[in-house]
Amino acid sequence: MKRYALLSAVIFLGFACSLAQSPSLVSNGGFETLTGFPTAQGELHRASGWSNCNGQTTWPYGSPDLFHNSALAPVKLPNTVAGNVGAFEGTGCAGFITSNGLVPDFREYMSYHLDAPMVVGQAYTIEFHLNNGNSNWYGNRGSSGIGVAFTLAQPVQILHSVLPIIPQIEITTIVHHTTWTAYSFTYTATQPYQYLTIGNFRNDFDTQFATFTTGQDIAYYFLDLMAIQEVALLPAEELTLHQTDNTQSLELTWQVPSDAFGDQYLLERSLDQQSYASVHDFGTAENPGADVYFNDTDARAGVNYYYRLRAVTTNGQLKFSPLVEASYGAAEQFVAGEVYPNPVQSRFSLAFEAVEEGKLTLSLIDAAGRIVMQTAQDIMVGQSDPSFDLPTGTAAGVYQAKFSYKNASFTKKILVAQGI
Repeated sequence: MKRYALLSAVIFLGFACSLAQSPSLVSNGGFETLTGFPTAQGELHRASGWSNCNGQTTWPYGSPDLFHNSALAPVKLPNTVAGNVGAFEGTGCAGFITSNGLVPDFREYMSYHLDAPMVVGQAYTIEFHLNNGNSNWYGNRGSSGIGVAFTLAQPVQILHSVLPIIPQIEITTIVHHTTWTAYSFTYTATQPYQYLTIGNFRNDFDTQFATFTTGQDIAYYFLDLMAIQEVALLPAEELTLHQTDNTQSLELTWQVPSDAFGDQYLLERSLDQQSYASVHDFGTAENPGADVYFNDTDARAGVNYYYRLRAVTTNGQLKFSPLVEASYGAAEQFVAGEVYPNPVQSRFSLAFEAVEEGKLTLSLIDAAGRIVMQTAQDIMVGQSDPSFDLPTGTAAGVYQAKFSYKNASFTKKILVAQGI
């Protein structure tokens, strides 16, 4: 069978900006329309349509922040009080706290009055981008429980308490990213909702968290490019995505519809059938009827994934194919990559992702065979890239970092660039 490439090239910066789509119910999802540039923390209300749920801007209230290239310090991008970050797109973004180890059940919520009520029975795609910043961190944590709640009226928060709402959409795993990462969900409206609110709707007992960077015991997230758009779910016979018989890797194939010339296609993947991440941008269809193949080299053996094709037609209509469940090979307990940064100055991370919960231990061994550091971390499913601080007095030189996880071990070579 002949294998075709689609493609007029499309530079992929994130699905919300690479494809021309129908209008969003969150027209100010990029925090570009302002009543004035922010001058201090807690001024989310300066972004048109946005507010917090208590109407206040300072402690002891939960007060999410607005950041902008033209703001004053400490909310001026990119070097903000909450961390170093640039807007994903444009000149503005926002930020909020989902977990605070210093104050029990402290929460911040960002609320938006939708441009029009949601239509009952209509399917929508809900998308946003999250980032914890790349340095100068205000908070060192990542947390689970980031959710989106749709309501008929704006929720009211008492001080900084947890809102007693069950969100329709929720990320149940621990989230932490030092670059902008997109999240996509599909939801069918059950009421004519007029407000969305994003934050952590679970209390501390029901929230998982882990430490990733320097900073306080706080999970702080930057948010940009929030979008809610109508979506059409395609019948199975119209877009036939399925897994091939390849047993050595996870390979998918589909046929470009005969009437798809000029349409744009992305492949998305999920572990829970709720939150989707983009896997591959196929670009613009130029050969209707062609068979397209894709090998997901990032897929882990033994893990069940759910895939769907995302199509944007030439008239801007957003469509999704039916889900395809796919897996290959035997399960692994974890996937480990390289240590970074390397050379190390005072802190390093390990590219690591666990399929099962467990304890990751580290023994740092110098050139003379002496153990200069031993530590252990509990790793949750979904947590990635744990970080480690070198002990004071560590000399410059080459070290062996021996890791163990669930009866398996591996060693990485690291270079300490200077004594600390």
